[in-house]
Amino acid sequence: CKETVLSGNGIGKEKILDFEPIKARHVRLSLTNAVSAPTIFEFELYCRTEANGETVFGTPKVQDGKILIPVQEGNPGGTRCQLAAAAYDDDMLTHISVSQPLNTVLGEQNLSVDIPAGCQSGDTISVFVWDSMDTLVPLTEGKIVLLP
Repeated sequence: CKETVLSGNGIGKEKILDFEPIKARHVRLSLTNAVSAPTIFEFELYCRTEANGETVFGTPKVQDGKILIPVQEGNPGGTRCQLAAAAYDDDMLTHISVSQPLNTVLGEQNLSVDIPAGCQSGDTISVFVWDSMDTLVPLTEGKIVLLP
């Protein structure tokens, strides 16, 4: 089945276009009109990380030396991600901990990352959910955790 999900004119560096989620096995980028020969350096598609205007990752909590982020309703499940927990002092990164690559499972898990070594009670930790450490595409806004 061929279906046009998005059309427009004008593309450019870091242009981001949003469309309603669909299921597909293949995607085709068709350029039907151009002033000169187009050059495509990169073309990427991402799973939307919000549902009904709400983020699909819950509020982080600290438990047993880890920072846990619950997967909430609206998350499609199967979203590949990695977490990073970072501590800063005067805007300088001082400690970081990175999770192994994870796949979300709706309602069945908390995503977790170790509290960075060297952090202690009262420290503020920024937690990030990215698609991977290679590309660092954010899947949600950074979240702040105060260590108890």
